[in-house]
Order: sequence, then C-alpha cells, then structure tokens
Amino acid sequence: MKKIAALTIGLLLTASAAMAAGVNLYVGDCGGGTSTNSFTNACTKNSGSGAAAVTLVASVVLDNTDPDFIGAATIIDLQSSASSLPAWWDGSSTGCRSGSISANENSNISADCPTLWDGRSDVLPVFAVQPLVGGPNRVRFNSGAAITSSIPILGGGTEYGVMSLVVNYAKTVGTGACAGCSTGACIVLNEINLQPASTTTPWTRFTAPATNNFVTFQAGAPVCAGSTPTANHSWGSLKALYR
Repeated sequence: MKKIAALTIGLLLTASAAMAAGVNLYVGDCGGGTSTNSFTNACTKNSGSGAAAVTLVASVVLDNTDPDFIGAATIIDLQSSASSLPAWWDGSSTGCRSGSISANENSNISADCPTLWDGRSDVLPVFAVQPLVGGPNRVRFNSGAAITSSIPILGGGTEYGVMSLVVNYAKTVGTGACAGCSTGACIVLNEINLQPASTTTPWTRFTAPATNNFVTFQAGAPVCAGSTPTANHSWGSLKALYR
C-alpha cells in the first residue's frame, strides 16, 4: 500500500499542465447516463453504516493524444456554505463521520460509460479525506489507483468512469449524530491525472470541464462552479498534505 500511495503522490506532484478533453462530475452515473448535478438529503435517518446516501461519479473524456497509462488520481474539493466545515462532511480518520465517505476505482463505477478499469482485476486503490485543505470550510477527497501493467487508451472522444465517491447516512440523527447535514455545499471535480506507462512521458492533467465538473448538495453554496477553483500546487504544499 505504501508503494501505491507513493505512486499516487508522485502522480499528483508531477502532473503536467497539459489540457485535454475534460472531466465530468455527476450524481448517480457518468455524464452519458442517467445522472444529475445536484442532490439533497432529508437528514432524518442513518440507514446503517453501509447504506449509501449518494454516489458521485467522476469521469474523463479523452482526446486522441493520451498515452498508455498505469495509474490515475482524482482531486475533488467540497466547500460548505457555512464558515466552517460541518462535522457531517468530516470523513477523515479522526473525523466525526470517519469511514462514511469512501472511493471506488473499479469496473462498476458507471452503468452507462466504460471505465478505465474494465477487464482489470489488479486495480490497487488509495484514498484520503483531507479536511480544511484550501480553507476552514473545505474538505478534499484525494483518490488514486494503479495497475501492474499498462492500459492502452481506447480512443478519443469517449467518456470513461475513473472513480466514484460514496457518501453514506451514518451518524445523521440520534446518539452520536454529526452536525451539519442540512448545510449546503458545492463539490467540484478539480483534476483527473493519468500516469503514463513510459517513464519519459509527462503525466496528463485534465482540469477543464467536459460538460459539468460540479455538484451541489442541499442547494449548494453561492456561485458553485467557481467556489472551489483549481489551485496551482507547489511540490512542498502537496507533500505537506500527506504528512
């Protein structure tokens, strides 16, 4: 796992600034499926720790110049409409809802789009929930996956599922409930990075929306599309996130 984590960190730190076709973030499925870009929660039940409240699907539309790859990493940022991050969204290891927010990188991400991982049984994932990255009312969902041998890019103009972010209902009401479920938020897919098979080829960084790169929760924060903009990350600042 340490090797995979190091691989993903390296991917994030050295991703090239090259732009490609773009990224999508939707609720329930990829942009080509039955999906929406907003969701709500009545905040009246827990439904058990394994019951999914919502699944957000991050996908990428490739062009014809992308190389074969052996890994992918995704950066999703959430900004609350409150001045501080609600405890309901702190799914970090020490957070109020530890373990209630998870990531999937597999061939089951999307019902209507192919995925980067179709036909692969050797996908090795890593995921981190990082509260307060970018501000006191923000949290970052940093996920990545690697495979043991490269995958040829299947062709430009196709939308591929990369990962899904799953948020369950645990600790919403009752004893031990975490405050802030009813607070609006904006969730933005800021980056998808592909690691090429060749060590001499730069990582490919996708940041522009293909169709839609943000989702609102409980009506969202004002000006949602611009509330968590992609930042220029320095080597030092990104390394600090993993200490």
